[in-house]
Amino acid sequence: MPHHHPDRVARARGAASMALVALLGIVATGCVELTPPPATQPVASMPATSAPDLAPTSTPRPTEALVPSVAPASALTPAVTVEPVAVTPVPAVTDGPVTIGDTGRVTPELAAKLQSIIDQWRKDAKVPGVVAAIRMPDGTIWTGATGRAIVGTGGEMATVNTPWVIGSITKTFVAALAFKLQEEGKLSLDDPISTWLPDYPNGSAITLRMLMNHTSGIADYFWNANYKTLVFDRPDHHWTVDEILAMAAEQAPIFRPGADQSYSNTGYILVGRILEIVGGEPLAKQLRDRFFDPLGLTSVVFQGDEEVPPGAAKGYWRDAGWVDWSDDSNIRPSTSAATVVWAAGAIVASVTDLLTWEDALYSGRILSPDSLAQLLTFGKAGYGPGTRYQKLAGWDGYGHGGSLRGFNAGMYRMPEVPVDVIVMTNRGDLTMDLTLLAADLVKASVGRKPGTLPAG
Repeated sequence: MPHHHPDRVARARGAASMALVALLGIVATGCVELTPPPATQPVASMPATSAPDLAPTSTPRPTEALVPSVAPASALTPAVTVEPVAVTPVPAVTDGPVTIGDTGRVTPELAAKLQSIIDQWRKDAKVPGVVAAIRMPDGTIWTGATGRAIVGTGGEMATVNTPWVIGSITKTFVAALAFKLQEEGKLSLDDPISTWLPDYPNGSAITLRMLMNHTSGIADYFWNANYKTLVFDRPDHHWTVDEILAMAAEQAPIFRPGADQSYSNTGYILVGRILEIVGGEPLAKQLRDRFFDPLGLTSVVFQGDEEVPPGAAKGYWRDAGWVDWSDDSNIRPSTSAATVVWAAGAIVASVTDLLTWEDALYSGRILSPDSLAQLLTFGKAGYGPGTRYQKLAGWDGYGHGGSLRGFNAGMYRMPEVPVDVIVMTNRGDLTMDLTLLAADLVKASVGRKPGTLPAG
């Protein structure tokens, strides 16, 4: 697919150092003595999504209660104040999609029940459309869709092949690329980011791994006081990485590197820039050459650098009718909202392609066993590099959520069963917990984990 910015990497090498001096100079380099933020410090990790989404609102900081109750592993990020824990990945059931047969776990009765769950959830939650997918323990797959991808007369119905904004699930792709480059000896996640960005404030104390597992202390630019005006009031603005970092530079770090764990989209903008420098090509091209094309992910597009096909779902808010956030392009939810998240959340994908990606990533078809073990090592707030801990229907698991104005998504694997679940909808609402829908689908498929009770 065509790229809109073929000169990005050429600029990154020469301009990164000079630009970062100018853009980030206002951040004090002696920030290592900062204390953790107060309990009211907003964090861009909502319980349902843990992803970039809407205008900032204050939410509680994660607590140690989010750490999964599973066997401990050796600390891969010793700077985190609570020892990480690991979830053991489950080997792939299959190398590709499985045709549902008469002997499969997805019976007509179960398929009807799963469809009724998403139909009812769409009505109760008052969302335009919902798509979902389940991979059962024997490898059989169910996918379903309900409602509309585009509201209005002649609007597109939601289908399992419709591209949807996945938000911060994008981080799973970016993290996988970082691990691949580490496997090839081109970088180390434990090198300081000053290796590639020598002028970044306090860069010698911040590692690439800290950026990826949210322990760097770098503030999330989503909480910039002018974010709404800069992004949503200019829907057709195409953001550059330098512009994103300039906005991020206006905020001071929230804790010294390695002292705590707090979700930060800024970290993944820096990761994306570093991967372009190391890989020598635009981030979108590296992801396409290594993952999108080899896995046959035909619906997956890195927005802003690749053309989005017509018919991609639009994102909405509800306010006396459906509020459409799109501009006059095919980029979702708008050019500004998609390009400002870049490596933190710009990808669109169908639910079927996302299920293929999830299996390839967590079954070890993409990464080495050592890399996968590092990917699935979580810190005190439940985050690992590009993956987070998640409990559904009492089952311990992992994956990632994603949201962007008008969209919510979740992608999770519960390895104890094993079962995989993906859910996506095109209504943005911070009060909407999409993990509840995912949990309902898991319960219908394999039941609640024995001995566990619903929260509360």
